[in-house]
Amino acid sequence: MIGLAGFILAAVMAIALFGPFFRFTLFKIDEGLAIVFLAIGITMFVMGVKVSSARGIKGIKTKIADFATPILKSKGKVSLQQIATGVKMDDVFVQTYLPEMVKQGYFEDARFEDGWLVRDVIACPYCSEPVKLTDKKCPNCGATIKK
Repeated sequence: MIGLAGFILAAVMAIALFGPFFRFTLFKIDEGLAIVFLAIGITMFVMGVKVSSARGIKGIKTKIADFATPILKSKGKVSLQQIATGVKMDDVFVQTYLPEMVKQGYFEDARFEDGWLVRDVIACPYCSEPVKLTDKKCPNCGATIKK
């Protein structure tokens, strides 16, 4: 909304400033005031675009996480290609977001490696408690973990 209002304000001020060069006058306004309003309009437009793109990126990341998390929890890994197909996006597009998403905590105990989103924690087959992949025994029940 802010971006649209800024665009309209900037467009009207641009027409008011540059219209007389093309023998077109929308309305008369002091040039200094018109330049100030033009700058305000451009600033509002840029702010609006920035906010809307941030919301869009967050929505994309949420869509990716919502698709990949159940697979990651059940199977322990999910491929980049499977995620891209599931969310109907290009592989390269998804790959640009996944490493950042892992760092930001979208996926609990996971890492992105060689085209796969891999979980670093598995459930103990005996007590179902979380066990790190580096552990040889379950910290809860002591069972030996086979990889």
